[in-house]
Amino acid sequence: MRRWLARVWQFALLEPWERNLFRAFVVLSLLSFPPMIADTLHEAGLRGDEFTANVLGTLQGYFSLFGIFVYARRRRTGLIPARRLTRAFLLISLALGAVLAVVLTGLVRGLETGRLARFGLVAAQVTRGEWRVDMTPGGIELVVGDYLQLVAVLLGAGSVGFFVMLWMLTTVAFGLCWLLSVALRALMPYVLHGVADITPTLALPLMAADKRGFGWAYALRWLFRIPDVLDTRALAMEPDAPRAAFPWRAFGFALGWQALLSAILGVNVGLNPMFLSDTASLERRMALASSVSLVIPVLVLLWFVFQRLHIIIEGPARAFALYDGLRARTYDAIVAFGTLVLFVRLAVRDVPLDYLLLTFSGYFFQIMMLNALITAVYFNWFEGWLLPVLAARLAADPPTPKGECV
Repeated sequence: MRRWLARVWQFALLEPWERNLFRAFVVLSLLSFPPMIADTLHEAGLRGDEFTANVLGTLQGYFSLFGIFVYARRRRTGLIPARRLTRAFLLISLALGAVLAVVLTGLVRGLETGRLARFGLVAAQVTRGEWRVDMTPGGIELVVGDYLQLVAVLLGAGSVGFFVMLWMLTTVAFGLCWLLSVALRALMPYVLHGVADITPTLALPLMAADKRGFGWAYALRWLFRIPDVLDTRALAMEPDAPRAAFPWRAFGFALGWQALLSAILGVNVGLNPMFLSDTASLERRMALASSVSLVIPVLVLLWFVFQRLHIIIEGPARAFALYDGLRARTYDAIVAFGTLVLFVRLAVRDVPLDYLLLTFSGYFFQIMMLNALITAVYFNWFEGWLLPVLAARLAADPPTPKGECV
């Protein structure tokens, strides 16, 4: 373990420009997180969920900052040119701005009767033929003369806001995918060597085995759901050829799994009955779920790394793919689906259903937009060069077991 950590710190697997970027990320993290911990211990009023949200929010800011530099280095290497991404963002921003204008204009008309005021999203006041619209979450106030002017203002402001937000989320995606690539280049050989050593290690008597190696072997077998009957010394790798075009089918498959896992995580964090009686509002809990859900695309993209490298363990009847085991374990580890029904029923009993649906829809829309961008950035800019690097690294240092079964 120490040998691999030393390689990471010495940037043995990084390009020269990545070394400075990685060093800056480590330094900023070391400078930022200790004050957060001290602040949490000093202020009794700061809750654990607030601290978690602050840490994850800070990480997202770092991903966005470093993602700008990564985008500048990788923007010309994608399967789809970056200029097409800009055009797509313009069209999406206009469409979302139009939807926002129509929906908020409808809300303003409904708020004139006071029936929708409890949502706290928009407040409208009609005085002398003017609509004074207060966007309460952002503290934005608009004064318009009629509904047509309101639609025009919301369409323009909404389109610009969505365009900026899409590019900010794209920089987050670039930073996250780059750090994922750094982790894979550094740790993949170590993990696969550990997988190949599972059978020889667990075959040893407990007293004769290295305790750390014994625990690591059990952890890897649990993570990949490797059946006991398989001999992990038969580990093999047959990497697929690089893609010639953007993999829309794989993109849709990944996005579908991310939608399912994000919904499960959102229900567990935002609607869990353990938190419903808490003082934290539903919006705060869903904001925490949104930050935690950043791990979902990382987990799903790991499946595709193992799938494209085609890492298998030969068996007596058929080969076992590590991709299948990792995918099944990820789903099982998040939650059992039957528990969700109980959470939702208890949540509906304590929170109005329409308010619950509106808040959860906002969370789901935001996290799925980020998931889509992270997945698209990985498939378009990172997979094509990352997998050959991993394959070459593993071919130069193949995962062979250190010992023999006794």
